[in-house]
Amino acid sequence: MGEELIYQILTHLESMNDRLRGLESDISGIKAGQSRLEADFTTVKAGQSRLETDVSAIKIGQSRLEADVTAVKTGQSRLEADTAIVKSSQIKLENNLTTKIDVLFDGWQQHEDYAARNTEHLDRLESKLDSLELATTKMAVVQDQHTDLLHMLKTRSATHENEILALKRAK
Repeated sequence: MGEELIYQILTHLESMNDRLRGLESDISGIKAGQSRLEADFTTVKAGQSRLETDVSAIKIGQSRLEADVTAVKTGQSRLEADTAIVKSSQIKLENNLTTKIDVLFDGWQQHEDYAARNTEHLDRLESKLDSLELATTKMAVVQDQHTDLLHMLKTRSATHENEILALKRAK
């Protein structure tokens, strides 16, 4: 009966050992996935930095265009005093400005949309990272519980071995 119990305990320990190896393998996979996510996050940061540089360049260009618009408005004030022919030229100039402003607004809207998409993407990445951190924490708790259980089983196994030896000596 004692040998059968020891065999059952050993079988159970081997099963737990196999499960522990599986958990260690899963943790390694999670760590590799986390490394890939960190690399992806670094890539996203670099892309964001490039986007910020592009936005700065656009702002500089916009400032130049605003200066141009101001200059055109000054010229327009002078043209209002001129003849009807000059007024006709002024209307053409205003139409050109409207088109340029529309183009600027369209470009600004596209950059706003791009920034919103990047923000949504970052939010999804942060959510995934939070989820991975939670899973890693849960796995660490389970691993600690398994370590405690293995320690307890090791202690019991040593006690049972001593009892078996004592019984064998007693025979």
